[in-house]
Amino acid sequence: MNEMKQYVHEIEKKLRVDRSTRHRIMSDLASDLQSRLDGGETAEAIRADLGEPAQVAAGLNEAFADRCIKKSPLRWLFLAAALVVVLACLLADGAFSIGLSASEAATIGVIGGAAGPTAIFTTTAATTPLWECLPLVLGLVCLFLMLGWCCADRRRCWVPVLLCGVCTLGWMFGPIAVAVSMAASGSGAIGLQLLLDSFLGSGVWLCTGVLVWALNRLWR
Repeated sequence: MNEMKQYVHEIEKKLRVDRSTRHRIMSDLASDLQSRLDGGETAEAIRADLGEPAQVAAGLNEAFADRCIKKSPLRWLFLAAALVVVLACLLADGAFSIGLSASEAATIGVIGGAAGPTAIFTTTAATTPLWECLPLVLGLVCLFLMLGWCCADRRRCWVPVLLCGVCTLGWMFGPIAVAVSMAASGSGAIGLQLLLDSFLGSGVWLCTGVLVWALNRLWR
């Protein structure tokens, strides 16, 4: 019985149809397999008759081609946008490096609160435009994957999940820690504004959106 469940699970993972169609197919398949098992057929005989999971799924995807999640041609726009952002950042980084010396490139921003301590944030030349736009670039690339490469197999959605998840958590860890610290010292409004600026200004919002979408496709 466990072997048959694994067989059915492998078929389901390779289906590219929408959620309602997948549920209907799997319900009918499970009923058919259970009926054959009750009729005395062995799991090995049923598997040999139906074929490998990839073959069964391919046949079902072809039969329900009008219900399949198809690759979107719009995915190329997101890939092109990612390349444009990278190119623009590289050009901006070159202009920044040529126009400023290392000492001039270091900037200090002071954020203070009337009732709380003053927090000082130092930004050096190591913070390049490309690094600042990394979440936006990753979000655009993962959108490209979700609308194309990931349509062939739901398990491929783990790639956008990992990329966007690591980027979102890594990028927001610092701002969240600072916001919590400032809230504890009585400068909660400023900390919240800093957190919001980090979330919206760097493209983390796009990574977060793609992360939610990819997780939904994996679990549905």
